[in-house]
Formats: sequence, C-alpha cells, structure tokens
Amino acid sequence: MATRFLHVPAALLLATSFARAQDAATPRPALAPAQTPGETNGKGELENKSDIPQQVRLFTADAVVETFRREDGKEVPTGKMTGHKEIGDAFGGFLKRFETVYHINGQSTASIHGARAHGVVYCAVTLIGLEDGTRIKTSMGVHYNDDYVYENGRWLIARRQSIFDWTDRQEMAMAQHVTAFTGTWKLDLAKSSFQPGPPFQRFTITFAPDGVRHLDLVRADGQNLKVSLPWSDGRSVAVKANLGLVNATAVSRILGRAFDDTWWDEGRVIERVHGALSEDGSTLTVTVEGPDGKGGSYHNRLTFEKQ
Repeated sequence: MATRFLHVPAALLLATSFARAQDAATPRPALAPAQTPGETNGKGELENKSDIPQQVRLFTADAVVETFRREDGKEVPTGKMTGHKEIGDAFGGFLKRFETVYHINGQSTASIHGARAHGVVYCAVTLIGLEDGTRIKTSMGVHYNDDYVYENGRWLIARRQSIFDWTDRQEMAMAQHVTAFTGTWKLDLAKSSFQPGPPFQRFTITFAPDGVRHLDLVRADGQNLKVSLPWSDGRSVAVKANLGLVNATAVSRILGRAFDDTWWDEGRVIERVHGALSEDGSTLTVTVEGPDGKGGSYHNRLTFEKQ
C-alpha cells in the first residue's frame, strides 16, 4: 500500500483527524482509520499533569518502551520497560522527583499503513525539582520513534524508543514563599496527645523561606523519619521521604494563619492535617487524622513551639 507522510506540528495532530489532514484530492488508504496516530502524543499533556494512569492507557497492554542517551554520536541504551505496570512504575518513579514537569511536542512525521503506523515526534522537556535543597532546572531535547496500532477505535503506542539527544542542567533562583509559619517549630510532648499512641520521641518542622516544609521526627520505635514537602499552594506535589512512604503525594494550602493538608500514598489517603497559629504566633497546633492500617484510625493533637 502506498504510504502518505504527514509533516505537521504535534499540536495540529492532536486537534485534527487523519481525514482532515489529507488533501481533499488525496484518497484515504483503504485500511486507514479515521483517527490519526498523532492523537497519542497527548502523552506530553498528561505528563505535565503527572497523570500516570492516563499516560499508561495510551500504550498497548504489551507495549515496549526503550530509552537511549546520545553520547559521542551514538545512541546508548539506558533502560527498557514492557507492559503497563513496568511503564507506569517507571514514569511515576521518574516524575515524582520533580515539582514541575513540562513537555512541548514539536515537529512530527507519521506514515500510516492501514491499522499500523510509524511516527517520529520531537519534544522539548523541562523538569524542575529540588536536589539537596537547591532547585535545579533540567532541559532536554528528546525524540520518539513510535510504532502505533489501531485497537478498539483508538491509536495506541505499541513500541516507543525515547532518544535523549541533549541535556542541560541549571541552578535556579529559589522562589520566596515566606508565610506566617516560616521558621522552625519543635514539638512540646507534654502539651501534645496521641490517640491511640504511642507518642513520637521528638518532632521538628521547618517551613523554609522557599516554601518547602521539612519534617524531622523520631518515632516511638526509634526510627528517624525525614520528609520534604515542596510548596504546594493547592496542587498535588510529590513528597520525598527517607523511609515508610512509597509513592507519596500531598496537597497543601496555607491561608493566613492556618494550613490544611491531605496526604496520599499509593493512591490512598493516609492523613489529613490542619495547622493553626496562636494569636501571638509563638505556638502551632496541628491535628492529624488518618487510618492506622489496622482497621481503625488515629487522632493526634500536636503542639509546637517556635524556635
């Protein structure tokens, strides 16, 4: 069958069907479905939203994703994933390292052979995240070699080769998010209650000027848990922890002298948090509620003193 090449920006591919992309004088190949495989390039938009489940659905159940790094003019293999679970775990593990994820799909080509197609998509990627307290912006030029199949009325990616052509890393100026909570707060065990308990041995919270919240606590069993929560302002952000949390995210919003959080891990709500300052601003009272993992729940009322 004759192959027709489409050289159009991915944004146009996303908005236009294959039928519209062709000239009126050019007959549609007999087996070509109405939708264009370019619609699968919506993956970039879903990545920007960190919507891993929706990203995975753009791939066939047995899809293969291979990654390469260009080095000295050669494409060096760096990874391979097969099937929805491996792909989803890899995407999720990678994206949770960043507070900002941005993909811009650029020039694309697609050749369609009935219910199969091949495409090349160029993409500019920007990733912003904290590394040892420093905000780093990573910019990458990537192109994807894709094989598509038409299944159940949709074009899906059956095989993707992601080639990272170049990478640039720069340190960014830290945004300032100074609030009424900015500073370090130490738990006053005598004024705190734990239901059902047992209580923490110690707990310190630091609200940094850049908006990042650092939690440093020692549990009753002596384990030292350190957690970092980036500035959220009502959007979901990835939580970093040295132990205990597998794939944690949180939504937090600070309004004046109060804040409210909802924390998730592995897609389940693990705690809801409310914090409020005293009138003189020297005391922070935090209530924390959530499931205890044993079919019940816990309710802690914590009192912190500003240091």
